Amino acid sequence: MAYNPTRDSLAHLRRIVTGLIDFKGRSSRSEVWVFLLVVMAINAVALILTAVVADGFPDKYGRYLGFVPWLFLIPLFARRLHDQDRSGWFALIVPVSLGLQLYGQILYDARQLPIPELGYPFNVAEIMLVLAFWAFLLWPGTEGANRFGPDPHLDPQADLH
Repeated sequence: MAYNPTRDSLAHLRRIVTGLIDFKGRSSRSEVWVFLLVVMAINAVALILTAVVADGFPDKYGRYLGFVPWLFLIPLFARRLHDQDRSGWFALIVPVSLGLQLYGQILYDARQLPIPELGYPFNVAEIMLVLAFWAFLLWPGTEGANRFGPDPHLDPQADLH
């Protein structure tokens, strides 16, 4: 069965929702893209609602809550690494990067930084981690089955059973 992104979008959404804490199996690049788009849409709606309801932008705690949806990227990224026949431990890139961003935000809130992105040398480490994340994300997966399961392009429903 050939891979059809339009037909398999629902399968990706179902896999994302049912696999929020599942580190087993493989995920295709399009599954990660769907997740990223959904999280960005949720964050945008939350920001708009906060601006309308609270008559302004989110307070300090609202900014910290914005980190929560990105934690669900960790299992998905581990499955994406499995698609490349890599260890899922490389998915620790995500929480370390989020931790560095959170640290910059905490320093900013404590008025020790003029903007959160100026936390040198932590921002350099964060940039390197983000570049590694995108490289792993965009790297094509192995064709056919590997030690982590069947190819998600050949059978996108395989991980749903």
